[in-house]
Formats: sequence, structure tokens, C-alpha cells
Amino acid sequence: MAGARRAHIRPGGATGGLETAATTAGLPVAGVTPTRVRAFATASGQRAKTAALDARVLAQFAARRRPPARPMPDAVTQELRGLLARRRQLGKMRTAELNRRRTVSARLRPQQEARLALLREQVAAIDREREQARAASPAWQATAALLCSSPRIVPGVARPL
Repeated sequence: MAGARRAHIRPGGATGGLETAATTAGLPVAGVTPTRVRAFATASGQRAKTAALDARVLAQFAARRRPPARPMPDAVTQELRGLLARRRQLGKMRTAELNRRRTVSARLRPQQEARLALLREQVAAIDREREQARAASPAWQATAALLCSSPRIVPGVARPL
């Protein structure tokens, strides 16, 4: 694929509706990180920061650097990424609750235990959804089979990938 003539800032690495709509319309679009565009602007001598100047710098960046346009991931991959992001959030919440265990009073302990049980249930539900989505996707099955064909990778390691 040739370099994109259109670029947009990808906040936090998340693709948004803009990239999806442009790709669906057949336009080559590249999501770029703000750090790269900021470094380009600084190297160009651009210091002021307004929406109009940002748009101009972004257009110049796309025209000169021609970042590679990447195809959007399929729907299953997008769904799996969303589920994985939510699982990470739940894991952080569980860790925070476990760290608070030492400081929680006996009166509040049942509430905390209920919250931990709820978090475990939600993680288990997400794991089931991820497994179902992977099982329904021939591409993900082929990837797992390829990974598991290596003698050093067991199915338990390939599952979260």
C-alpha cells in the first residue's frame, strides 16, 4: 500500500470513527502518534499551537513523510481488542481492591468481598466471550495453530495472543 496522503492524530493508539469511515470509503488514511507530528512541527520551526496550525502541520507531515496507510483490522480483531482492554481494566480494579484488603475495616469487608467476586465473574465472562470470538474466526484459529506448531509455545501461551 502506498503512503497515505491523509493522516490523523491517533489519541492513545485508539482508532476512532474517523479512521473507520475513511477506510470504508476507500481513502488511504494513516493514524499517527502525536509525538511524531510534534517532533516534525518542532523541526519545521512551528511553535504556536492553534487548531488551524495543527491542521496545517498535520497536512504537511502527511505530504512529506507519507506515513504508511494500514488496513483496518477486521471486526473480530476489533472486538477482541475491546474485550482485552476491558479485561485489563478489570484486572487493575481487582489489584486495587486486593491492595486495600489490609486497610478495610471488618464492617466493610463483606462489601469488598462482594466487589471482588463481581470482578472475578466479569473477568470470567470476558474470557468466555474472547474464546467464542476466537473460535468463530478462521483467521484467529490459523494464527493459534501456527503458534502452537512451535514446540516452545503451548496452547495456554497462545490463547491470550
